[in-house]
Amino acid sequence: MERRSRKGDMDFVLRFAPPTREPFAERRLFPSRQINIHEEIIIHGGLYEIGESNESNEELLNQLKISNQLIGNIAVIGESSKHFDVLISDILDLIKNILELYETIQFNKKICDCLIDRIESTEMSIKSLKRHKEENVGYFLQQNIYYGYHKFIDLLERIRHFITDISQLHGLRKFKSVEKLKEHFRNITREFDDLVINLRLKVTYSKKDQGVRDDEAAEYDGAALTKFLENVDGGITTSNKKINPIFDEIIIKRSQISDSKKVKFQTKKITKLDTKNYDSNNTLNNNNNRGGNIHKMSYESKFVACKYYDSEQSPRFDNELAMLQLLNNSDNIIRFLGLSDLDEGQVLIFDWAEYGDLQSLYEKYTLDWPVKLNIALGICRGLSFLHGCQILHREIRCQNIMINERLEPKVANFNFGRPAKYSRYFVENITAVVHWLAPEKLRQGTKVKFSSKCDIFSFGMLLWEIAFDVIPYRDWSYTNIIDHVKAGKRESIDFGPNPSEVQKDFAKIIRAAWQDDPTLRPGLHELFNQLYDLTQKYPLKEFTPPTRKNVMTDLDKKPSSSNLDNNNNNNIIIDGDNDDPIPEVTDYKIDFLPMIQPILLIEEGIKLHKSGERKPAWECFQSHAKLGNHYAKYWKAHYLTEGYHIQKDIKQGTKFFKEAADEEVADSQLRYAFSLYHDQIIQDTDAFLQYLTLAAENGNATAQFNLGRMYYAGMVGLNRDKEKGLQYLKMAALKNQPRAIQFLNSVKIDRYI
Repeated sequence: MERRSRKGDMDFVLRFAPPTREPFAERRLFPSRQINIHEEIIIHGGLYEIGESNESNEELLNQLKISNQLIGNIAVIGESSKHFDVLISDILDLIKNILELYETIQFNKKICDCLIDRIESTEMSIKSLKRHKEENVGYFLQQNIYYGYHKFIDLLERIRHFITDISQLHGLRKFKSVEKLKEHFRNITREFDDLVINLRLKVTYSKKDQGVRDDEAAEYDGAALTKFLENVDGGITTSNKKINPIFDEIIIKRSQISDSKKVKFQTKKITKLDTKNYDSNNTLNNNNNRGGNIHKMSYESKFVACKYYDSEQSPRFDNELAMLQLLNNSDNIIRFLGLSDLDEGQVLIFDWAEYGDLQSLYEKYTLDWPVKLNIALGICRGLSFLHGCQILHREIRCQNIMINERLEPKVANFNFGRPAKYSRYFVENITAVVHWLAPEKLRQGTKVKFSSKCDIFSFGMLLWEIAFDVIPYRDWSYTNIIDHVKAGKRESIDFGPNPSEVQKDFAKIIRAAWQDDPTLRPGLHELFNQLYDLTQKYPLKEFTPPTRKNVMTDLDKKPSSSNLDNNNNNNIIIDGDNDDPIPEVTDYKIDFLPMIQPILLIEEGIKLHKSGERKPAWECFQSHAKLGNHYAKYWKAHYLTEGYHIQKDIKQGTKFFKEAADEEVADSQLRYAFSLYHDQIIQDTDAFLQYLTLAAENGNATAQFNLGRMYYAGMVGLNRDKEKGLQYLKMAALKNQPRAIQFLNSVKIDRYI
């Protein structure tokens, strides 16, 4: 039903500045159009033959023969394929990027497998075409094939975005439901298969058989994701079982502090605790010392852990401390309460963990299996939250898990929030963590990046540690551990001659997590689901304090460091890899061959627009829009509504804005929303809010500002919700939206808190 809003002080902000982007960075979705190929041209002994004989093909054959006689076979081959060379290079580059993504997949692995299988198969076919140009000259002379390669580039970019979104926790927020995700998967595979047929690429899979695998993958991954979201809680999901939007905020803020030149938060953003709230009979002394630099005190009638803080640390470390407070949304990450000034110096304040770390707990107390299962489940939940924030722990072990008075685990001591002496991850003494370190890091060191799969391997070793109440490879030498793990061997899982059912089930989870091949290790959500099932099968009926062990055994002793081969060269540094440059393509100038009519890439069209060359830019956008590229449709709409180079046509422009908006182009969603706003009257309030919300959820800062202000003030029929409004406003301000920054300053709200 269409509703009209009243005139009023709306004062919406709409910035029409065209977005900038790197190649392959922010292109959105667009539908494909099938192309029909009627002729086939092949080469035999340097003579060009055409599959179907007709008048136009005979003419083409004659032109090819003449060209071959005039300039030679090699020149004809080069001229026929020159416009494809840059496209093939882009395609192979994109495929390489997509295959690299496979190493980072956390969710929906089977769905991603189905897409990767297709892509790898087409990669072989395209490389074969590139190698055998002389046998496929006619193939490279067909305009429809050329257009199809442009469409294939756009499709691969969408697949890359799709895999990125569905494989990471925060990216899954873009899909309203699991069913929508599965529908998107089916549509994109159908489009891929149709385009491969039209491009006549030889692939190694059967469309029918692959369709069966697609259905199985969608059902398996969909069920696993649904179960995880229904049960995980712990700050990962909201009350309605949706993924918490806090992940977006944390990721944006974290990306800002990753640049040491940018000082965004600093200590003024960190909560300062008033010293007058400390109990007077508590001081930092050795009687309350847990060991090392941790002390117990009472603050506002509850115990806290105090850790000396070097106020001379770098600004980046101060920023990371401020970020730590955002992680307080998780129930299974140790809470950082803030800074405080005491007589002995400045201290960091954390929640107190009554039982210390998990290693100390299992060494001193007897833990039954329901308790162990609940601890393992909580650790998995906390680690899932960290990974959702794109934070890797890097040192998962029981010593880095704190246990409170309710035996609830709190993940602690992860790399984020430690003093940052180096811009790259650095382990000064690998002997301290080698017992839990993933085999790919032991084998390849700096040649392989630390990934979420490395954390999952360490989590598997931690589960073994929980099961047997001892660190893995106790008293083994450093070199023996390295050789053992690199050989594909692991700790022994021996529960005796008659293991219980819970022990058998737990062992299966351990073995899955510590697989040698990182791609075989389950995602954390799958491990969570398995652990959750065990906690339901073997429930913790009621909380009771653990029983202290009466007799010290060898397992209770600290591991001996005398057998560890300490070596100053045992350091790990994680580096990124540089991409290889794309080779240049030689250009030929020959007028008498029937050649492809090339079109510019979208990136080139944008550059032309920025330099004021509107005519060639329009031709570029128009060509790609005809091929179904929705990002190009956005630009076409932009030109139509602004009258750039062509006659202004707002009606047609609005039509194209809507087409692109319906395919998730955030800028078009914003523009279409405001196309419904004329003379301070909204023509269709429901549609206006729908598309403005879509643009905001897809990261458009201007949409986030407008929607945030509407919620904050209760405008356009929205119920007033200051908290939700501020959330949108802060997100916009973090992206430097000027009106959002101005608004937050006017209401005295800090965008970084």
